[in-house]
Amino acid sequence: MKVIKVQDEITEIKGKVHIQVWRGIPKRVGSEWIGDLKDERTIENIVVTKGKQLILKLLARKLGITGLEVIAIGIGTTGEVVGDTSLETEKARENITFTSTITGAETTMTYSAFFDTESPGTTEDISEVGLFGNGATLVVDSGDLFTRKTFTGIEKEVGIDTLTVDYNLSF
Repeated sequence: MKVIKVQDEITEIKGKVHIQVWRGIPKRVGSEWIGDLKDERTIENIVVTKGKQLILKLLARKLGITGLEVIAIGIGTTGEVVGDTSLETEKARENITFTSTITGAETTMTYSAFFDTESPGTTEDISEVGLFGNGATLVVDSGDLFTRKTFTGIEKEVGIDTLTVDYNLSF
């Protein structure tokens, strides 16, 4: 029997994150956001070791294991590595509010979250994002980190701007 090594065998899962800052509240039309776009970033990200382990646990139907639930944003600047278990400086979390539907031969899923004008509670240059599962709640550092990415800061003004995060995962 072959032993599956998490770091060696699940290497084809790819993540891409699309972060948008809006003046006011955008409208969701299908899988797209429409509104007064202030700034955006689209970047590839890594699936960390805990994320790969979560996939294996879900496939094994381990009791008590749950899927992806929360997206978090932060202001950390240290580059991501596969051993990460949290964001460097997490500032806010939101529940995933949209997941796409998989049909036919499609092997891509989108997970989205919306951060309102008061989340986080201060004006920040958001520079990191993460997708969390397996018991993740709106409490900082809860659950297992699935993916993480740092990027050039994108300003989100408290009381004015909203932020959307769309994670696309594909095999």
